[in-house]
Amino acid sequence: MEVKILLNPKKLQGEKQNLAIRFTENRKVNYLNLGIKVKPSQFKNGRLAKEFLEENEVIQKFILLAEKTIIKMVDERLTGFQAFRLLFEQIEKPQEVIILPDFYSYTEMIIARLKEQERFGNVNVYKATLSKFKKYYPTLLFKDITIDLLKDLKAKMVKEGLKGNSQSVIFRTASIIFNCAIGEKLIDYDIYPFKNTINPKGFSATNMTTRTKHRVLNDAELELIKSYCPTNPRREFSKDMFLFSYYANGANITDISKLKESSIINNRITYIRAKTSIEYSIKINTEISNIIMKYKGRSVPYLFPILKKDFIKPSQVRDRIRKITKQLNDGLKEISNELGIDKPITTYWARHSMASRLQRKDVNLAVISKALGHTSLKTTQIYLEGFGNNEIDKILEDLL
Repeated sequence: MEVKILLNPKKLQGEKQNLAIRFTENRKVNYLNLGIKVKPSQFKNGRLAKEFLEENEVIQKFILLAEKTIIKMVDERLTGFQAFRLLFEQIEKPQEVIILPDFYSYTEMIIARLKEQERFGNVNVYKATLSKFKKYYPTLLFKDITIDLLKDLKAKMVKEGLKGNSQSVIFRTASIIFNCAIGEKLIDYDIYPFKNTINPKGFSATNMTTRTKHRVLNDAELELIKSYCPTNPRREFSKDMFLFSYYANGANITDISKLKESSIINNRITYIRAKTSIEYSIKINTEISNIIMKYKGRSVPYLFPILKKDFIKPSQVRDRIRKITKQLNDGLKEISNELGIDKPITTYWARHSMASRLQRKDVNLAVISKALGHTSLKTTQIYLEGFGNNEIDKILEDLL
C-alpha cells in the first residue's frame, strides 16, 4: 500500500482540480479528495507554489495522517481503499482550507468572463491594470496588496510619468477586483485595502484625477473647418463626420457608425448611446440633413459607410470602428495642418467644441449638460432628466 498527495485527474468545470490522496494497492489506484481545489499551475512536485506557506503546512499534515492510517491498517490487517477511507475519516484532521486564487489569476478569470460577454472595452481596462501590477510585482496574493504596497505602486507610477487620471483607473479597477472576490466569498473583507465608509483609513484612489485640458475649437477655427474644401475623399469624410458630431449633440463615432435609416423617425434621429444606455433624440437640422443625404444608400441599412451589414460579431464592429476612427483622426490632422490650426484635432473635439460654443453664448450650464456634461457622467445623467427636447432643439440651432 502506498499513499501520495496528487491532483485528482478527474477534471472539474473550470480551470481547477481537486487535491487528493492517491491510494495504491496491488497496482489499483483510488483517489480521496481533500476538499482543496487548485489550479494545476499552482501545484508541482507534491507542493503548492512557495507563497502558499500555510496551505503547504496543511498538506504535510494530510500526508502524515494518510501514512498513520496505512500503519493502522497494517496493524489491524486491513486492506482495500474502503477500509483506508473509513479509517482516514475517523482520524482528526486539520481544518479544511480553500486555496484562493492569486490576484493575477483571478483578474485573468474576470477578463475571460468579460470576453465571453463581449465587453471588450472593460477587457482593455482590466488588462491594463493587470499589466501595471505585474510590471512591479511578479507574484501577488490578495493578502499581499496592502496600503503600503498601493502607496509604493503609486510612487512608481508617478516616477514613470503616468498621469493622475490613469493612476485612478488602475486603483479603481483593483478595488473592483477585490469587491468581486469578496462577493464570491473567495477572500475576507478584512484584507480589503481601499478606503470606504467602513474602512476610512484605507488607501484612497480619489484626488488623483487631473482636469482634462479643454479640447475645443474657437468660433474662427470652426468656421474654417465648415468652409474647408476637401482635397481628397478621406479629408471629406473626416470633415463630414466631425461636423455631423458637432451638429448632432456631440454624438461620438461609435454611435454615429451604428445609426440606421430606421433611426430616423419624424425628422429626428433617435438612438441609445452605447456608453451610457441613455436614449437620445436629435432634431435633423439643415446641416445634418445635407450630410445624411450625401451618403444615403452607400452602406444600407446604415446612414454612413462605416459598418457593413455582414458584420455579425461584436469584435468585427469594434475593430472596424477603431480603424475608421483612426482614419478620421488622420484626416482631421491633415485638415488642421492645411488650415494652420495648431491643435491636435480628433473626432472627440466636436463634442467639446459644441458645448464650449453654447457656453460662450451664456446657455444655461444644465442645458449644456443635456448634450455633454463637463464634470462627470453621473452628473450629466441627472441633468438629462430635467429638460425637454424642444428646449434643446432651439438652443442647438445656434450651432448653425
